[in-house]
Amino acid sequence: MADEGLLSPALHALTPQDAEDMARLAGDGLEAGTAWSCAAYAQSLNLAETFGFGLRDQKSLCGFVLARHLPDEAEVLMLMVAPECRRQGLASRLMHAAIDHALAHGAQRMLLEVAETNQAARAFYAAQAWQEIGRRPNYYGAGHGLVTTGRVDAVLLAWDSAGRSGAQGVPCSSSSNERVR
Repeated sequence: MADEGLLSPALHALTPQDAEDMARLAGDGLEAGTAWSCAAYAQSLNLAETFGFGLRDQKSLCGFVLARHLPDEAEVLMLMVAPECRRQGLASRLMHAAIDHALAHGAQRMLLEVAETNQAARAFYAAQAWQEIGRRPNYYGAGHGLVTTGRVDAVLLAWDSAGRSGAQGVPCSSSSNERVR
């Protein structure tokens, strides 16, 4: 990031015009053959139930979260932060924006899945008060993210709005004053 520490990446609502940058960023962060295409991002962002947020510095997209509305819930489809931008709180900013948006649109909880071998992501979600609610056995195969051989379970996680006020580190509108451009 240019001028690291001087300017924080700006949060914005994703549009289909962000699809190329999303595909490039995801392609840099995922194993070959597992990232979505530019067309897949654009198509997803054209669906009424899909929403997302990006963080952009002066040069490029630093990270994004893509999610979709479900009845009384929302599902995180992808959370991605550029490797050089990690450990700066950007994933938390993105997740806060997605949760605040989902709550404002009637969701009572958020859902997502993560490969059981993705320990960094699992630690992040645990710190954000996500709880394991199930598994999909042998869901991810070799070549998907951190899965190098064989198959691993998808760990299903939920974030419930009912417990948000007392849990440390949990996103909620009252603690997030960030404006979306």
